[in-house]
Amino acid sequence: MRRPLSSFCRFLAGVLSLALATALQAEPPRKVTLQLKWSHAFQFAGYYAAQAKGYYAAEGLDVALREAGPKRLPLPTVESGEAEFGVSDMEVFQAYQEGRPLVALGVVFQHSPYTIIALRRSSIMRASDLAGRRVMFAGNQGQMEIFAMLQSEGIPPERMKAVPHSWNLDDLLTGKVDAISAYITDEPFTLEARGAELSLIRPSDYGIDFYGDLLFTTRAFAENNPELTERFRRASFRGWEYAMEHPAELIDLILAMPGVREGGGTRVKLEHEARSMKELVLPGLVDAGHMNPGRFARIAQAAVNLGVLKSVRDPRDFLFEPSRPVGKALLKWTGLGLAAVLAAGLVGTLWIVQLRRQVDSRTRALKGEVEHRREAEATLAEREQRFRLLVENLPAGAVYIDETGFYPNVAVEQLTGYDRTQLSDFDAWLRILDPQGGLRVQQAYTSKRDAHPVTPLSAQVLRPDGGRRNVEISMRVLSTCEVWLVVDVTARVEAEAARRASEDRYRGIYQNSPDLIKVLRVAPGGEFLFEGVNPSFSATFGVTHEEVFGKPPQDCLPRAVADFITGNLQRCVAAGRNLNYEEVLDLPAGKRVLLTQMVPIRDPEGRIYLLAGISRDVTDERRSHEALRQAQKLESLGVLAGGIAHDFNNLLSAVLGNLNLAQIKLPPNAPSEPYLKNMESTILRAADLTRQMLAYSGKGRFVVEPLDLSRQVEEITHLLSVSISKKVALRYDLLPGLPAIEADATQVQQVIMNLVTNASEAIGDREGIITIATGTRDLDQRAMDFLFAGQELEPGRFVTLQVSDTGCGMSPETLSRIFDPFFTTKTSGRGLGLSAMLGILRGHQAGIKIYSEPGKGSTFQVYFRAMEAALPVAGDPPPSMTVPFQGRVLLVDDEEDLRASIAAMLEHLGFQVDAARDGQEAVERFSPGVYALVLMDLTMPRLDGKEAFRRMKEADPSVRVILSSGYNEQEAIQQFLGRGLAGFIQKPYQLKTLVEALEKALRYGG
Repeated sequence: MRRPLSSFCRFLAGVLSLALATALQAEPPRKVTLQLKWSHAFQFAGYYAAQAKGYYAAEGLDVALREAGPKRLPLPTVESGEAEFGVSDMEVFQAYQEGRPLVALGVVFQHSPYTIIALRRSSIMRASDLAGRRVMFAGNQGQMEIFAMLQSEGIPPERMKAVPHSWNLDDLLTGKVDAISAYITDEPFTLEARGAELSLIRPSDYGIDFYGDLLFTTRAFAENNPELTERFRRASFRGWEYAMEHPAELIDLILAMPGVREGGGTRVKLEHEARSMKELVLPGLVDAGHMNPGRFARIAQAAVNLGVLKSVRDPRDFLFEPSRPVGKALLKWTGLGLAAVLAAGLVGTLWIVQLRRQVDSRTRALKGEVEHRREAEATLAEREQRFRLLVENLPAGAVYIDETGFYPNVAVEQLTGYDRTQLSDFDAWLRILDPQGGLRVQQAYTSKRDAHPVTPLSAQVLRPDGGRRNVEISMRVLSTCEVWLVVDVTARVEAEAARRASEDRYRGIYQNSPDLIKVLRVAPGGEFLFEGVNPSFSATFGVTHEEVFGKPPQDCLPRAVADFITGNLQRCVAAGRNLNYEEVLDLPAGKRVLLTQMVPIRDPEGRIYLLAGISRDVTDERRSHEALRQAQKLESLGVLAGGIAHDFNNLLSAVLGNLNLAQIKLPPNAPSEPYLKNMESTILRAADLTRQMLAYSGKGRFVVEPLDLSRQVEEITHLLSVSISKKVALRYDLLPGLPAIEADATQVQQVIMNLVTNASEAIGDREGIITIATGTRDLDQRAMDFLFAGQELEPGRFVTLQVSDTGCGMSPETLSRIFDPFFTTKTSGRGLGLSAMLGILRGHQAGIKIYSEPGKGSTFQVYFRAMEAALPVAGDPPPSMTVPFQGRVLLVDDEEDLRASIAAMLEHLGFQVDAARDGQEAVERFSPGVYALVLMDLTMPRLDGKEAFRRMKEADPSVRVILSSGYNEQEAIQQFLGRGLAGFIQKPYQLKTLVEALEKALRYGG
């Protein structure tokens, strides 16, 4: 016996080795094709994600994603074997119900995306309008739910003319077809973007809400390749989870696909599609691919009830289950246990034969009993099914109740917003009803066994979306069950409440509306008589309701006003429609601009018997619009001035630098020295002009420091006295010990100078007085709103500068244009003084208020925000650096001429200079410890000075950096505080200014 046993063991070992080798043999990726149901779009983002993120590859799959077309539709393509898998809609389920061997792997859309699109001008507004119309369908896609919608409206589907889809939206726009089947996520957006006005008819609005976008294959393929099918399903819906969490990434991927952009795909369109799909896919609420057999059964039954299907086939066989027998596809894994199975099979064969005999005997005994029970249950189920179908298809809400629970119909689901599984017992109903209504229903339900009809019970349904619906519940007790009729009476209740509230509401609107309302009756003779006016009309026109009631306008209003109103009343009656017009009237409240709509009201015979006029006073709004227009004009000119000044400063910097170098090279007392000084003076005057332009634009460079405003006035008293007419006297009322203001001294003095010279010009050749006063003032929000309307200032403490004159004053028209650039009342001058001053004040976040009347002089009040800290005490100046300059300097500027000029100055001072054209080149050339300092422009292409400074400081915190600019980079400079900025120098600058900045930077470090 040993030899046969040994031989048998060797045989088993060989089988085991063969099975193991088969299981572990490396397999190449299996190539399969997924047939899409449309061209590339976000609708298929999950499959793109599965491919791009390697989910298919991880499952050993090489998947080709193929677009659809008029001759390549998913269902026939998969059934013919041209593709292993496909994406389609409920046409797959309909085909399964008709007996075709198909399997669903999962569902993408939990709610139907289908809609019928028609042009609004076609008068197709509802499902019943589709009768006799030409509607494009892509094969059978969408037809199941569209046909069900038509049947629900009592329209046989054959009355609608279904035509093949051309995949061209122009067919709808040109009238080649009347409507198209489409996805709510896609085509409506495209058509509306082309200016089309659409009518959308959705089956879900008619209670037809099926699944959408089923992933499917044939039953033969799934049974022969269950493991492959499961791997494909798993990777696909893993891709869908990723796609819905990362829509932007998938949109980038789709836009890069061939033909997407050429076919009209844009980022905006794909983003819209992704947002719309969230409401249908329900990511985060429902697992990707989730399918409910019960819902499929209800869909099939509804389709049968509506005549779309002939019978219901068990949907459980339609859903793919990887746990079913797998055949040869699992050879890889079953091989590992093949040897053990063979051994166990040899040992257990006799036992299995014996067990099978016992099972067969018992099965025959039970079969008769089961058959008998099945017949009885079928009879009862048939009766219950008929009754349930009756309840299910009632147009009103109904609930079928028996010992197994509560079964609400579709109408109840739509009314309450809950799925029927959430309404399966009485306690669930108590939870969704308001407390009072729930109590009434509970009392009636507990006493229902008397079998008498119960009076309809009123209650409110609390929907999951927060809404409420008013319902009436009628209970009927039958022999084997109970039925509730749940009627939505929300519209009726709301209508009754609306009627009760209507009079009070309209009276409240009439009495409290800021609009001016007047109602006039058309007398039989054509005369117009006031029926009433509201308080706003009374306040504006200066008449009360009692004063005008029953009178024509000519008897109670100024003649010109009355004639204007009467003329428009006559125009409205003649036109027979609403009339819109503008009124400019001189009223007791002043000249007012009114936008009026006159509405004719007709009696049952169609005659106009009342005219209601609603006027909106837009006087203040027009003034605000004009002020905004002026501000925008000022802003645009400021941008232009700032840009010109910046570029001009760069030119002046190069000229001034070369001039200074030329002066250095001259021998003492050279004949050309006076000419060069004159040139330098001219350049500096040009620089002053650019500073004024920058100040006007709000981009002038501020050297911000704590200042005493009174001291600033005192420093220029002599300059002020020689700048005004000799007939004008200056008086000072300067408050000592003022709180400090944070400002630029030069520009504050420029403001003072501009105000005083303008005051002198307002006095002219006459004798007069100009008073300059300083002080403080605390302002709350109310005072701020009064003083500085339209100026962005916060309440607080302010230091004030007031300049008053006894000049000619200004008219309102002049006052409204005083800060306009190039506006002047003088015979000479450019009109830039006050405009530049306004730019300075903006840069300092200071406010200004002007009081002026013709013949009474003018007062300008300027408000600077007071600092909390006191003025610093001046110390001894640091000693001047006597050692010569040395070391290497990195010079960074994008202007070539300016770069050459500054490099020459630096080399003259003793530095070695490395030049860079922009911040990017400078950062690349910079090395820690190499440069004594860096002189860098702030505004450059590629990489600006701000970012280059940050990177250099990261590389070498001790580096000394001086920034230079012709712009006001106040906000940028503020960001450098505490970060080691060694200095700031404004273009254009002289050699001595550069030397001072270099000495300061090298003395104090970065």
